[in-house]
Amino acid sequence: MKTFTKEKTLRSMLNIDTQIKLEELEKELDQQKQRNEDLQKKIEKATEGREETDERKELLEELGKLEAQLTADSAELEKFRECDPVMLRQKQADTNTAKEAANRWTENIFNLQSWVSNKFGVSTADFNKNFGIPEDLDTVD
Repeated sequence: MKTFTKEKTLRSMLNIDTQIKLEELEKELDQQKQRNEDLQKKIEKATEGREETDERKELLEELGKLEAQLTADSAELEKFRECDPVMLRQKQADTNTAKEAANRWTENIFNLQSWVSNKFGVSTADFNKNFGIPEDLDTVD
């Protein structure tokens, strides 16, 4: 008798769980149907005025031509990017930075030559020869 009661209780619990799940799924189905209706209305509203007419076809053709022209013009403009004033100013600033850095390192070499010459009595020619420094090393103007 107890087994029968347990089975009955278990079936009852399964039925309740199934009913709850069914209600949740029905609620979700209703929400999805409502969403579908809303999207259909949006589609209908968006397609209003987009009927295929000769004027629309002409305008779409013109739009295609203008987009192609824009692409061609952009490609041609890219060719002249090197001559862009902003780009030229940036290159000039970068060049000045590199020049200052090169002169700073050159001055550092001269200072080191002077220090070694004063401290150890090494001539500039010997210093240059030992460290592979060209004789005509000078700052960049």
